[in-house]
Formats: sequence, C-alpha cells, structure tokens
Amino acid sequence: MDLPPLGDIAIVVAGAAAAGFVNGLSGTGYGLVSLGFWLHAMPPTTAAPLVALCSVCGHVQSLPRIWKGLIWSRLWPFLVTGLIGVPIGTALLSHVEIKPLKMGVGLLLIFYCSWMAFVRRPPVILAGGRLADAIAGLGGGVLGGMASLSGPIPVIWTQLRGWNMLAQRGINQPFNMSVLAFSVVTAAIAGFLDRSFFLWAAMVLPLAAQSRGPDSIFQPRRRTAAQRRLPGTSPPTSRRRRRYRLNAGWRPLRRWRSPGAPRRR
Repeated sequence: MDLPPLGDIAIVVAGAAAAGFVNGLSGTGYGLVSLGFWLHAMPPTTAAPLVALCSVCGHVQSLPRIWKGLIWSRLWPFLVTGLIGVPIGTALLSHVEIKPLKMGVGLLLIFYCSWMAFVRRPPVILAGGRLADAIAGLGGGVLGGMASLSGPIPVIWTQLRGWNMLAQRGINQPFNMSVLAFSVVTAAIAGFLDRSFFLWAAMVLPLAAQSRGPDSIFQPRRRTAAQRRLPGTSPPTSRRRRRYRLNAGWRPLRRWRSPGAPRRR
C-alpha cells in the first residue's frame, strides 16, 4: 500500500503532537484538537475511530487512578445510556459530510474552550435527577460514536451539577474511556477500520502513548506551589530526610514552645 502524501503525514503528526500536549497538560481535549488537524488529511470514517483509539491509549496509562476514583452511584446513568448512544453515532458517521463536521468541531472547540476559560462559577442545576444525567450520557455517547467527542457534554453537565473536582473526575474519565473503547469496537463492526486506518494508527500511536509527558513536567511544579500555599502543611517526618530539597517546597518547622518554658540546651 502506498504511503499518504507528505503534506498529509505532516498534518496528522502535528495534530497528534498538539493533541498529546494538550491532553497531557489538561487531561482532556485530545479529540477536539486532533480532529481539527486530521479532518484535513483523512475522511471522518477514519479520523473518528483513530481519535478514539489514541484517546483510549492515553486513558490506559492512568487506569489505576481512574479505577480508584470511580463513583458507581453517579456513573451508571451516564455509562448505560452512553453505551447505548455509541452505535447510533457510529451509524450516523457514514452519512456525515466532512464540511459540516469540520464546522461543528470548530464551533464545539470554541464553545468548550470559552466555557472552561470564562465560566468560573457555573449555575447549579439540581433538577432532573438521574434522568437528566442519563440524557447527558446519551448525548456524549452519540457524539463519541460519531466523532469521538464524548467528553464535552458530560464535563459541562457535571460542572452544572455542582459536584467537586474529584466527583467530576470519577465520572468523566471512566465514562470517556468506556465510550471511546466501545466506539472502536462498533467502528470495527461497521467496517471502518481498513488498511489506511492501521497505517495512520502506526504513525500516531507512539505520540499518543507520550501524551502524559507535559503532565509529568508541569504537575510537580503545580503541586509544589499548592503545598506552599497551605497554611498547615508540615514536612516529612522520616529521619532519613533531614535535609529537604529546595524544589520540594518544604521548610523545617520550629518546635512550638510556651512563653514561660525554659529553652532546651
């Protein structure tokens, strides 16, 4: 099989690198960023399953952390309807034209980035219960099967629910991983995984496997800055660590002494 043109290869590789950097830095956004590049070099029936496969590879690296953060009581309405919506989205994928899909991905990218950047305190919606959660999961499943964009709807909806960050992560990460893995299966059943798909996958999967690289660079600095702002943070108590590294953010604390107590010599 002949290789794609060099221009298309450059676009796909650049999209994979940019999407991997964004995903490693923020933990989300791989599909939105990569589709903005890949739809210029391949048809939607190849781009959508490829995004799902690369996203699943990125989620597998953090599988132990995802498993520990599961909240089954809140997750199952999203997950059940999301898995139901995946075959619907896969069936729609073969009928989607590339120009409307490009426009839709661009508008969704603008809306999602604007929401995450400017909406600091979204309104809290308590009505609807698990039925509303199931509807949000169904929307994420349909978009996941059609364009591998299962994340934006559940992410925004969990914010509107007023749940804390740990609860949101305990729902969004396992939901995205399950829906995208199932979308790869449905795409294979529909016959979308042809030879060109595996050729593109061989090019971008190594970059997708390194999508946590920026996170490993920036995360210790963010964690150190947060620890420095905590008023009651104390240093490690191990005797082997009497000298603390400067980049660890710890400072030895003086032993508290009452005003009238004599000093120890």
